[in-house]
Amino acid sequence: MIEGPRATVEVVSPDDPRLTLQEPGLADAEVFVTLDPDQLNRRPIGSGVTNATGNFAIEVDVTGAGVLLHDVEVAAQRPDFLDASGRFVLPGRDRRVLVTMPAGTQKRVDERPLLERTLEEAQPYLRE
Repeated sequence: MIEGPRATVEVVSPDDPRLTLQEPGLADAEVFVTLDPDQLNRRPIGSGVTNATGNFAIEVDVTGAGVLLHDVEVAAQRPDFLDASGRFVLPGRDRRVLVTMPAGTQKRVDERPLLERTLEEAQPYLRE
């Protein structure tokens, strides 16, 4: 994971020069992988945190991973950087995922389920 001018997540070859830049990568960023992100039955299948050099590895436990074509979304977030996400076919072991994040801040979206948020907001108006 590296700092760059715009937020991107892309699949690259292992010899992509951006993977071996002399600048340090972004440490302590959270990375999430979601299977079938465009489907109602989407589900998280892995997550991790980048190490001191910005590298990360996430084991994906999905039947046929690396052989069958699975659509995934990879999303990353780190304080003081804009979130990055990308959707593509789950890459095989012969490819790498490169995340680029620009410095900046953004408002975080409340990711709790809608029903949970609604009940919390309605609490002052509910009678006991």
